[in-house]
Amino acid sequence: MVKQPKPPSSDRISILLDHIALHILSFLAMEDIARLSIVSKRWRALCISIPSLTFDSMQYESNHLKHDHFMDFLDRFILRRSGIKMPRFCVRWMSEKWYLEGFRVLTWLHYAVRSSVEVLDLELDIRSAGLLQMPLDVYRCESLRFLTVDLHGRILELPSSNGFTKLQSLTLKRVRVLDKLFVEQVLSFCESLDKLCLDSVKGISKINIRSSSLKFLEIRSYDYSDLFHINVSVDLLDELIVGWKFTSSGKRSLKIAAPHLKHLTWDGFGPDSYFLGNLKCLRSFALSLEELSNSSYLVKCFHSVKGIEDLVIHVQCLKALLKAGMLPIPLKCLHNLRINFSSSDGMDDDLVPAIALLLKGLSNLQDLLITCWNDPKCEAYSTEKARPLPEKASRFDTTYWESQKLTCIPHLKRVKMELIKGLLFGKNSSQLLKYIFKHARELEQIDIVCPSSWKSYILAKITECGVASTVRVSVVCVYPPDMPLDWVSDGVEDEDHAIEEDFHQVKKGARLKIKGRRELLNLKSSIDYGDASMPSRRRKGKAQVLEH
Repeated sequence: MVKQPKPPSSDRISILLDHIALHILSFLAMEDIARLSIVSKRWRALCISIPSLTFDSMQYESNHLKHDHFMDFLDRFILRRSGIKMPRFCVRWMSEKWYLEGFRVLTWLHYAVRSSVEVLDLELDIRSAGLLQMPLDVYRCESLRFLTVDLHGRILELPSSNGFTKLQSLTLKRVRVLDKLFVEQVLSFCESLDKLCLDSVKGISKINIRSSSLKFLEIRSYDYSDLFHINVSVDLLDELIVGWKFTSSGKRSLKIAAPHLKHLTWDGFGPDSYFLGNLKCLRSFALSLEELSNSSYLVKCFHSVKGIEDLVIHVQCLKALLKAGMLPIPLKCLHNLRINFSSSDGMDDDLVPAIALLLKGLSNLQDLLITCWNDPKCEAYSTEKARPLPEKASRFDTTYWESQKLTCIPHLKRVKMELIKGLLFGKNSSQLLKYIFKHARELEQIDIVCPSSWKSYILAKITECGVASTVRVSVVCVYPPDMPLDWVSDGVEDEDHAIEEDFHQVKKGARLKIKGRRELLNLKSSIDYGDASMPSRRRKGKAQVLEH
């Protein structure tokens, strides 16, 4: 008698190899790991052996009983992991009783050090304590390579002896220090450090960065006014990010000496004085200064970065360059340009000539992005400094753009424009878009972000301007900001009928994608309306609409 083969097991999780199962388990919360550990002996052993752990009590902020039970479970869990390595350990802990819980958290850190931890991420909201002393065993841990500390504004104190000798990456967020030379002290004994991030570090008026190993440096200070001077002198530095906003009191200065710097991002406010040094190796430059105390230094800045390939620039910087007579700037190597607008900025009549002159100097431009820039880290500050929306933003039509004879537009490959917030007002934005549609004959991709009520107008202009059928078009509809169509001169009919009419006009073979929260429309080679609100029809040689 022939034996029948056994049906395949429906439990595919249990047949996973241990290393695969452990990798999957590392993404689970400790609460789920606790439940899984009682399923079987194998799963219990696997749960105890997870290499990457995250202890997160933030979810129990308002439930003290669950908070205490969760901490008891973590204590028992740690004890069962005797001798098991822990490459990564993350602690996100909120404590109103640090005087009772602190020693238990420090015990976990001590165990992590004994387990050869390499990546340590600490976010501690210790409301009942104003200071955290870095444990000595963590400070001297030989296996530690990556350290992140976020204290929600509390004080961090380091031991007086040397430490972090093997550390490669250090990130400090929302930390207050008492030593004015804290940064210099850390860099003096971190001989292997190649990445340093200082985000809202308080208690320092002057930051001096000198290192023989550092390759990545990020300094951000948006809500603090006591930082007056930043001095960076690093020979091997490859990327530098400076985000700095401050009050008007006192003079500020920024000095950079990084001869091998390739990527520079500078946003916030412009200081009173600055020195960028030799930037001949720079390839990517993001300049998003919203307020400038002295626009003359921008001229020197752009004289030293003419070899860049990628440029991000804020509209306030563009206006300053126009006022200084610096435009156009001959950037022959530039391939990618992004123009950032703040949420309250619009393409007003004072800005259009600056954009036109900037484009005149870019003979090899391939990617153009016009976006509404909103850094979440600056959100609270930007609301205080919001500028009024532009009153005049309709003076320049396509005739003006035709007269500029921009040689870069016909060679554009990709275009993205966000018609949201301040960019909705006036007609200047739409006139530039129409000009690009008409003259960019080498386009491969168009991405438009706009309110849902503008969708049909955008489609009509794409068709009217004769965009090639090989161009990939994406229209992303945002909800709910259906704002007044100030810039639409042709008028828009009822949305459904206007969309249907535009679809019928699309050339054979065109590919058009309209993405919104509820719809995804693809235009192909014939028409087929699946929506009950539209008549079902097919036309040979036209576009097919599939609605999901």
